[in-house]
Amino acid sequence: DDDDEVRVWNLRKCSAAALDMLSNNLDDTEILPLLLPIVEQRLSDPDWKVRESAILALGAVSEGCHMGLAPYLTGMVKMLLPVLQDPRPMVRIITCWSLGRYIQWVLIPPGTDAQQGPHGPVIVPENEALFEQILLGLLSRVRDHNGRVQEAACSGLTELMEHAGHVTQGTVILPRMQPLLETLSQAVATCGRRNLRLLLEATATACEVIGGRVLHQNSAAVQQILVPILNRWQAAGFMERDVVPIMEALTTIAVSLGPAFEPYAPAVFEQCVKLLAVQLEHEKPRWAIVLC
Repeated sequence: DDDDEVRVWNLRKCSAAALDMLSNNLDDTEILPLLLPIVEQRLSDPDWKVRESAILALGAVSEGCHMGLAPYLTGMVKMLLPVLQDPRPMVRIITCWSLGRYIQWVLIPPGTDAQQGPHGPVIVPENEALFEQILLGLLSRVRDHNGRVQEAACSGLTELMEHAGHVTQGTVILPRMQPLLETLSQAVATCGRRNLRLLLEATATACEVIGGRVLHQNSAAVQQILVPILNRWQAAGFMERDVVPIMEALTTIAVSLGPAFEPYAPAVFEQCVKLLAVQLEHEKPRWAIVLC
């Protein structure tokens, strides 16, 4: 069962952990000549479990073998991106995870000395194009009908945005802002309760990376961000468990947006006052809501 494979510690996960440990304690030249031919062979196997094991192995050695894998980084990413469309959810999940493990080296590959520009390192066009392909690939899985796949894609997307913010102060995200915000807003509006917190965290991260100065000049983008969240808050009522992550996300988003949040502040303030009144009148108030 795919769901059990995600959640349960088993031989597969134990083997991946062992590969991770070996890659961090042995030289790349000792591991990669043995590993890469096996991975390449298994990636084309008709059995989805065999394909998944190859992708898992690539992700497992990403940290320890990053220098040795640097020459193959572009090829590996381009090989993994089509697998995001695999019919098996478990394969899509592990592909999102594996891509997330390599995100930190996409914009500036290991061993590369990037020139410094006014907003940080200068990203070469080839690496920025690869970044965009990963971004669009993960966004396609944020829209996945399978909740576990959506969860994995959200985690990878948040890592991608945080890395872009750290390396380029978000400039690499700005040209891709529209599909990013459109996908996140649609997902927040339609997702199940299990993934709502992750999607809200991803949305808050997007606001932090893009920045209030940019969003203040784009009222349509601000509306696109906030309306689905406020609608979910309205639908959640006063006692539902969805309320706390929504308020936590709105707190972060309000700080990121700055003055751009002002048109929505009265409605948010009014809803907070109502929540507080209801909780304090209750025999057993939910203090997490009160503190928020």
